[in-house]
Amino acid sequence: GGGTYIRSLVRDVARELGAAAHMQNLIRTKQGEFVLEDCMEAESLTDGPAILEALHQANNLRAQRKSPPSESESETDESA
Repeated sequence: GGGTYIRSLVRDVARELGAAAHMQNLIRTKQGEFVLEDCMEAESLTDGPAILEALHQANNLRAQRKSPPSESESETDESA
């Protein structure tokens, strides 16, 4: 929850206008902690080493997002 339900919005607008509507395309750019920029292209899913590397990168990104900044990073941020 908490997001905007685009398909429902399209349906409701069409009903108010007395018209029919459909969506041709919808791109989800974020789902929970996952963002589109971190995703692989479907064509890459046949390349085992690329998948393994992407999993390692995703694990590293996840760890970075969960860890608090170090003291040296905090001091740098305060002086900026």
